Amino acid sequence: MRNLLAILMLVALPVHAEAPGDFASAATVEAASQEALLWLELPSAVYEGAVRADLGDLRVFNAAGEVVPHAFLPRSEGAKVVEPPLRVPLFPLRGAAATGLQDVDVQVDRTGIQTRVTLRGRETASRDSVLLGYLADLSALERPMGALLPVFSAEAGDLITKLRVEGSDDLSRWTLLTDAAPMLRLESGGEKLERTRVELEPRKFKYLRLSWPTTTQMPTQTPELDSLSVELAPLMAAPPRAWKSATTIDAEKPGEYAFDLGGHFPVDRLRLKLPESNTVVAVQILSRAKPEHPWRPVTSGSVYRLLRNGAEVTSPDLAFTTTRAHYWLVRVDARGGGLGSGALGMDAGWLPQRLVFTARGAGPFQIAWGNRSVRPAEYPVDTLIPGYRQEVALDQLAVPIGAARLGVARVLAGDAATRERYDWKRVLMWASLVLGVAVLARMAFVLTRKMSQSKQP
Repeated sequence: MRNLLAILMLVALPVHAEAPGDFASAATVEAASQEALLWLELPSAVYEGAVRADLGDLRVFNAAGEVVPHAFLPRSEGAKVVEPPLRVPLFPLRGAAATGLQDVDVQVDRTGIQTRVTLRGRETASRDSVLLGYLADLSALERPMGALLPVFSAEAGDLITKLRVEGSDDLSRWTLLTDAAPMLRLESGGEKLERTRVELEPRKFKYLRLSWPTTTQMPTQTPELDSLSVELAPLMAAPPRAWKSATTIDAEKPGEYAFDLGGHFPVDRLRLKLPESNTVVAVQILSRAKPEHPWRPVTSGSVYRLLRNGAEVTSPDLAFTTTRAHYWLVRVDARGGGLGSGALGMDAGWLPQRLVFTARGAGPFQIAWGNRSVRPAEYPVDTLIPGYRQEVALDQLAVPIGAARLGVARVLAGDAATRERYDWKRVLMWASLVLGVAVLARMAFVLTRKMSQSKQP
């Protein structure tokens, strides 16, 4: 009985509630709004001081020192950039009503940057020519179209019809894009109802052919257009990245250049700074979390720094999937003389993570990080934010989320919270298990001995 009581005393370790003073560093949250949920971008100091690469040792505290729930928002891939519509050249197609658009010949003559489109009917269509449709020249557009905005003539009056749109690059083979785009324009009592926008899948064609199919329900006369504008497919504007210059450290072999980034940053871009002009080299990028870990390949490519017409041209940033590593290695192909003289530089870029938390309790709130003994405690983002959808902007969600930012980081426990420590709790747990097995073995031995003695005459 005494042995069992000793085991229970070892296992029943005191439960320690997390407090800001248990973490290496912290920063106060500065918020202009009083929303129930707040979000902010994590600064470089968090990545430099966190012990875990996944930021599992980060906590959010209120003024009473209580932990409040938090989650990490998915990476922002950028916002859509919608440009104003572009007006394109529009040419009427006329021919015999009996044969339709197939009765029209189209010729394109290009001289330099100018394009001339010649439209003419065949001999069989010389009489009784009518307006069959329109040809739009999109050859000057460099990006796929996203929508059409036709402007009908004021003489067209009320319209209830459907538009047929075909695309081509050679004016001989046509691809049907839509044959039932609704066109509506009504006016009554000074009020107007108009719907003439045509949404299309983003595709790139040099020419478009517009027509109105003639059926028993559709008007037989083609409505006239004054102009046609095209909305280009929206671009995704890349979100701004944070950048940091890595510190050069000693490499193990010639032709290798090692760097210490000073933290577990979610890096997805590298910018190599070559020491000499007119240099082109092939490189391999590797990384590792700790000095004792082996190097793991990340990406490879060519980098250059060239002079052309008095201006310097450099290679674009090396892009790859997000990699959280403390140490980086650039392995240069020695063929071609390597880098020449001078030192190689490296800048790392990443998209700062966005953190959202509940403003439970009184403020000011603070975020603390850097503790080797804690485990991850973040919530799934769709659990913390009711009705969350990644494709919906934060300011358009049903639950409003206020913007905030972190103030200047300050030191709390410092290195005492991040250094490697002996895990006495684990030792005591294993010791209790070993002691329990020993007690059971002792009890089995004593019981077996008594049973054997009782069987003797």
